[in-house]
Amino acid sequence: MELFESGHGKGPCDDLGGTTKRMADEATRSGRHAISDAFEFFNWTKSSSFKNVTFRYVSFEKCKAKAQTMSERKVKSVTGTMKIHSIVGNGGSNILTRYTSCYCSSCLSGTMCDSWTPAKTCDGKVFIQT
Repeated sequence: MELFESGHGKGPCDDLGGTTKRMADEATRSGRHAISDAFEFFNWTKSSSFKNVTFRYVSFEKCKAKAQTMSERKVKSVTGTMKIHSIVGNGGSNILTRYTSCYCSSCLSGTMCDSWTPAKTCDGKVFIQT
């Protein structure tokens, strides 16, 4: 993991995103593909050389519907949001946080190591969505 800006780690997903964008730019510049929106980008990924990567297209309508659903939920604020870099669900409505990313074998397998802490709400209680 490389560190650039203060508190912002760069990991494997950042590399993949940068490589994908660079390859899409090259495909457009060379005239092999016309990519002018998200759906055309998604279609390009199907013919790209990425073999072990799955790309998914999520339409504007699905995003809008999800935003509406989320706006109807009552969610408590989490203390120290600006300092938190990583968040993971811990079953039910509990979340765990870290100030940096973790790429240990436990976290990469989805088990989560002991370095994660339960999030606290602004009133000092462990975060529970209501």
